[in-house]
Parts: sequence; C-alpha cells; structure tokens
Amino acid sequence: MSKKNLFRIVLLVVIILVAGFAGYRWASMEDDEVSREPVMEPTAVIVDEVRAIAQLSVLTCYKDMVVSREKKVPGILFDSKCRITVVYPCRMNLGVDLSELRNEDVQMDASTGRITVQLPPVRMLNKDGKVVDELARKSISDGDTKVWTPVDMKSMRDEAERRFLDQCKREGVYTKARQKVIDTVGRMLQSIGYQNITILSPED
Repeated sequence: MSKKNLFRIVLLVVIILVAGFAGYRWASMEDDEVSREPVMEPTAVIVDEVRAIAQLSVLTCYKDMVVSREKKVPGILFDSKCRITVVYPCRMNLGVDLSELRNEDVQMDASTGRITVQLPPVRMLNKDGKVVDELARKSISDGDTKVWTPVDMKSMRDEAERRFLDQCKREGVYTKARQKVIDTVGRMLQSIGYQNITILSPED
C-alpha cells in the first residue's frame, strides 16, 4: 500500500471518529434538556388578555339597614325623649381589578402546558367608593328632627355601613365572589384556547 493511500485511510478514520464524538455530545445535550426541570415563565400574552377585562364585577349585595337612636330633649318644665329610626339602603359590588395583574402572576409550565394565574384579591368595586345611599334614606321621628345634628346623622350612617359590611362577611359573600371570579376568568382563558388551567385567588 502506498503512503498516499495510507494517509487517506487514516484521515477518513479520524473524520469518522470526530463525527461520532460530535453526534454523541449533541445527543447527550438533548438528553440533558429533556431531563431538566420545567421552567415556569410568565406569559405576557395571557396577562394582556386578562388585563383587558379591567374591573370584573361578579356579585352585588343589597340590604336595607335600620338604625334607631333616642335622645333626651330638655324642656321648660320637664325633659322629653325624641326617637328616630332611619332606613339606609346599602349596596356593594364585589369583584377584582384585573388591570392590577402582573407578568409574574401568570406562569406557564412548558412541559405540561399548564397555566397558573394568581389573581388580585376580591374587593369592593363601587364606583363612588360609597356603600350607603344617603339620598335614598328614609327616616321616621316622633319629635322635632332638628334635634338630630349632622354629627348624629353621620354616626348613624357609619353604624349602618359597618353592620352591612360585617353581615356580608358573615354570610360568605366574599367567598362566593371569589369563586365566581375564578370561574369567569377560567372560561375566558378556555375560550381563547387554553384548557390546562389553575387559577388562584387570595383569601380575605
């Protein structure tokens, strides 16, 4: 065998060995990628879709709260008592402000396709921030209503609001609103093609 042919054979063997080693390294890297833990990455597209809903109101509570007060009224010969009863219509819209959703609140598991959404907390969404409709209140008094000062009326209004909010919490309306929000956002994500979804909403 000539030196020229021997050189060609040696060169061919070297090329085959190098190619085989490179292929092994490439396959090994692929295996590493497959075995690596799934990376949770924010999905900006989903964040934009959910944010577009803005304020999502899902439940409205209405109640008439009755507050009564009695006051002693000094007289020339003797004191008298004046009693007043006021009915305050109260209303509260519950929901979430989805414009508060952050990129890190939406995560996607690339290996399973599961989307996890952490929603903002449920809260009151009354546009004017008021619970009591003072313009619609009704009052009954057995004496001169002038004895009731603005301070007295504010105290009664505050009592009506406090009792209304306490009663709503006792009746579990926040829990009901939270579940309605979860269901609504879930249906919205399903409508745009996502099926494997976990939606979380913080407790009160």
